[in-house]
Formats: sequence, structure tokens, C-alpha cells
Amino acid sequence: MKKVGIITFHESDNYGTCLQAYAISSAISNLGYTAQIIPYVRSIKNIELKHSTTERIKYVFQNYGVTDIMLRNKIYAEQVKRTKLFSSFRNLYLPYGDGKYTTVRELENSNAIYDAYVCGSDMIWSPDRTDDLAVYFLQFAQKGKRVAYSPSFGCSSLEGYADIPFEKYISEIDYLSCRETSGIDILRNYTSSYATHTIDPTLLIEQAEWNNIAQKTYNHPDKYVLVYLFEGIPTWARKTIRNAAKYMNAEIVEIPMIPKQYAANIRRGIPAIGPEEFITLFQNAEMVFTNSYHGLMFSLLYKKPFYVIERNTTSSWGRYEDRLLSALRYFDCTNRYISKDTNFVADFDMDFDYVNTIINNSREMSLNYLGNSLQKATEIGARYE
Repeated sequence: MKKVGIITFHESDNYGTCLQAYAISSAISNLGYTAQIIPYVRSIKNIELKHSTTERIKYVFQNYGVTDIMLRNKIYAEQVKRTKLFSSFRNLYLPYGDGKYTTVRELENSNAIYDAYVCGSDMIWSPDRTDDLAVYFLQFAQKGKRVAYSPSFGCSSLEGYADIPFEKYISEIDYLSCRETSGIDILRNYTSSYATHTIDPTLLIEQAEWNNIAQKTYNHPDKYVLVYLFEGIPTWARKTIRNAAKYMNAEIVEIPMIPKQYAANIRRGIPAIGPEEFITLFQNAEMVFTNSYHGLMFSLLYKKPFYVIERNTTSSWGRYEDRLLSALRYFDCTNRYISKDTNFVADFDMDFDYVNTIINNSREMSLNYLGNSLQKATEIGARYE
């Protein structure tokens, strides 16, 4: 059986990161290949600024709140449990190759192991996310063996990154695709090669397969509105979410990203949430409020009425808003995007028939692209043996 090495983000305790890594490896395996995630340890850019003591104190009170500071030990204990759940998920579901790689030179040696390589998905092509873009453009792989599946730039333009040889990197990918339509436009500026628009790998996996991974015994309320928001619930959105829960006679469950959310879950008796529990919560939610790309993907996958809440555009995460807007346009759901300036009128039902048609057609097209690309790449790879 031909062996395919996958270069993607996989090691951080991020739900989307882990679940997309599982999804792309599973999709490749379902096509009849041995799929392995290459255990590459990436060099992550440190874009955080140093803060004064006053700013650090302000951060603590903003993220904990006066009353939540008393729960710091319990919050820390929940974060430790969460870390263990992520570790368990990776050990159980991510098919790692042997060894560990830290440099391009070390990765070159892997050409003797793999018949083809796939880079993607996630924001592996974002110049803000990693110091080693050459790796994520498969520069270490032999020509003909390089397949891109739904990588994301995370932005709509590469202006300001003239020091990065994007034209070389992009032109040397043998089979080219991108996750966002805006990314396809970027690719057109750098190469004459045809690029295919492909969906996020989490949508390649049928709902039944995700159900098999979901944590069956996870304890959650019978009826709840699910909140998955980076940086917590914005002040302007709190009333909207409370009203939605009240209308549905449901509780509010938050997938915690900041201490305040951990504290809220501790008070509500919500156990720690790993990737398996994450799937369970989307599976059983009445409605979803999110500003996460993969929060949107799992809302679509499980046909849950949702609203995408605008991120704080001045924050570090706000710069990646294009991913969400591009997906909403593609699935014809732009009316589900709300900001503090939106004249919001709640709509608690969604007709998913049209959305499902888009997902099903896109899944078929994306799997065809992936299957055809891997067939050609592994044939070329076999010549090096």
C-alpha cells in the first residue's frame, strides 16, 4: 500500500487543529493509502508584545473578573484535564509516523519513506503563523510528490510579505488547491497553474464517522445553546445569546477559551472539554454562537442553526476574519453573520437543504481532486524507489 506523509498543524491543543488533522488523515486512508502525519515540530512566531505590570494586572481582571479569581486553582485543574484529553485524542486518533523532525534537511530524508506528500489543511500558509513556511510548502519533497489539500493563507492578501518567496513556493506545488476562494485569487497572482477550490477536511468526513468519535458518556444539559467564542462573549452579544437560550428554554454551555468561561462552566458543572467532547457538544446543541472557523464547520456538518459573531478586529485573531466570511459566502449563509452594528432580528431556524447540496457536491469534487492528485503523485513517487 502506498504511503502518504501529511504536513499539517497537529500539536497544539486547539479543537480545529486536531480535528482537521484527523479528518485529512482519515480521508486519505479511506482512499486506500497508508496515511501518516509527519511528526514535524514547527517553529511558531512569537507575535505577542511585552506588557507592563499594570497591563498584566488589567489582563487578569479582564479575563477572570473579580469573583472568578477565587476559582483560579479550579480553573487550572480544568485546563490540566483539557490538556490530557487532547493528548489522549492525539494518541488514539492521529496516525503519526516514526521519529521527530525539526528541520527541512531532516525532512528530506523522509522521501525514502513516503510515496507522496500532502500539505494541509488549516492556516499552514499564513505568514503570521509559522517561521518555517518552506516546510508547509513541501520544499523538502521531491518534485512530483507535492499535493496541497485545502491549505489556508488566513487572509485575502499577501501584501507586506515581499521577503517571503511565495512565487517560488507556490509554483513548485505539483497539485494545487486552497480552502478559501480568496486564497484561489492569491494563487492566480503567483502561478499560471490551475488551482482547485476544496473544502475543509472536516467536511470530507461523513457525520456517522464523527458520531463514532463523539464522547458518548459526556455529561451535558438536556437542552443548551452552545457558545464557542475566542476571547469570550463580547459585551454587545451577551443579551442576544441569553435571549436565544430563553426562547429555546435552554441553558448556555460555553466551550471555554478564557478563564471567565472556565469559571462559568465550573459553576454550571460542565466537565472538561477535549476534541471528542467538542464533537458531542455540537452533535446535541439546539443552536450555536461562534467566531471559530471550525465552529462554523461543525455547525454546518450537524445542521445546527448558528450565528457567526464578528471578532474583535483589533485583536490578534481579528486579522483572520476573511476565512469565516469566505466560508459564509461559499455556503450562502452571510445572513448568519452578526456584528455590534447589525440590526439583529433572531431567526432560530435554518433550512439546510441548499447548504447540504453545496456540502455534498463540494465533498465529491474535493475527494475527486484529492484522489486523482494522490494517484498521480504516488506513481511519480514510485519512480524514485
